Amino acid sequence: MLLSPQEANMNQNYLIAAGILIGGVAIGLFIPLPNGEDPTVENIQQPAEVETQTQQTLSSNVPGEDTSTLTELEAAEEFPEAEEAPEEDPEPEITDEELEKTAWAQIGLAEGFLAAAELYERYTEAGNAEKARTMLMLSRNTERSSATKKVYESFSGLVTPGKTHPKALSYTVKSGDTLTRIGQNFKVPAKLIQKINGIDGDRIFVDQKLKVVKGPFWLLVVKSEYRLTVFLGDEAFREFRIGLGKNDSTPAGEFKVLGKLDKPTFWVEGAHYDFGDPNNPLGTRWITFKDGGYGIHGTWQPESIGKQMSHGCIRMLNEDVEELYDLLVKYDSKVIIRP
Repeated sequence: MLLSPQEANMNQNYLIAAGILIGGVAIGLFIPLPNGEDPTVENIQQPAEVETQTQQTLSSNVPGEDTSTLTELEAAEEFPEAEEAPEEDPEPEITDEELEKTAWAQIGLAEGFLAAAELYERYTEAGNAEKARTMLMLSRNTERSSATKKVYESFSGLVTPGKTHPKALSYTVKSGDTLTRIGQNFKVPAKLIQKINGIDGDRIFVDQKLKVVKGPFWLLVVKSEYRLTVFLGDEAFREFRIGLGKNDSTPAGEFKVLGKLDKPTFWVEGAHYDFGDPNNPLGTRWITFKDGGYGIHGTWQPESIGKQMSHGCIRMLNEDVEELYDLLVKYDSKVIIRP
């Protein structure tokens, strides 16, 4: 069919417009729209859960990305760890001098026992046998009984005539000296000077050399252990088992020797019983340490040692109290009694 020139131009315009339209659609299929959406079928209006899964899948497949590290970092930002507290400086070790001060100041008490036990370990390790033995006697260490023999050996060396000892001194008798006067100067009984020099009587001679000891001796009584320990200065020399008063009636505290009696008479409720009387329980020696009738004495009942059977006094075996009697000086020797 023949078309007029006018119709032919119209058809040509239609074809051009159709071509432009088809070309635009084709280009739109490959070029994203300005808002970034991809109009392909697969990406049109996906449900939220599908979109989330897709994002997780994509992120997990990204090369080089450590999601666990990211999670830990995020957690650290949200819950930061508390800063570590700076380390405290260790407490300085207590010195031997400080422990000794405590051991003597709290002698016979819990704190003193602990300080003495610690010092015993230290002195033993350092090889200081003399101080180790003394601290052992001050402590409640179960090994103390094994040290008692060595302590007694040391004491024996001090009081045995002819034997030297670190605590023994040499004295040259001067004109006007007597055993009593020498004893007073050294704060020990004249009887002790006689014993350690093997002198039977009271006679001494000018320029005579005597073995002497610088006193006074003093006592520590620990009631809970029925124990009496003899000290000379800061060294333990002797230990004895003792008996105590009924119902814990033996007083605790710090006292001094107030008097001494050889072969004592027993006074009670206005009556008195001389030495040797069966009703006299005081044994062979009496040492007063507190007004009111409190003293250390012997006994005719050895079974009472380690028990509470007296009226408040400290009981000892007769042979033990006789030894103790020759060491103590009135007003100079102290008696410390602990619970």
